[in-house]
Amino acid sequence: MENSYDQAIVKVESQERELAYWKEVLQKSEKYERLMADQDFLDVLEDMVQTVRAHESEIKKCLEGMSEYTPKMLEEAQHTIFVHQVLMEQASLAVERPRKILELAKEARKKIPDFENKISKLKEEVHG
Repeated sequence: MENSYDQAIVKVESQERELAYWKEVLQKSEKYERLMADQDFLDVLEDMVQTVRAHESEIKKCLEGMSEYTPKMLEEAQHTIFVHQVLMEQASLAVERPRKILELAKEARKKIPDFENKISKLKEEVHG
């Protein structure tokens, strides 16, 4: 009996931790929801998209002529590609973050009531 009681307590605690995670996601998403309603922020995101495209373009330019490069030029081109790749990835992450956070918030709105119900039922089972 003690073992099943302990298991039930562990299950409740696990569900409560997951509920806390989804509530935190929802809380953090509020900032992004406000930002996504701000035209200035949307303009900044669009600037970041243009930055990603510019880095992509620079990478393509370097790759197009590589067969004609001297060893020194090849080394410089590889470095340039690396730098543009890193900058492009960072800009892409910045653009994607708000969207991902808002997707998680949508998921959180669905999951929070389910977790609250599960926790309530588990507590009823534990405490009789």
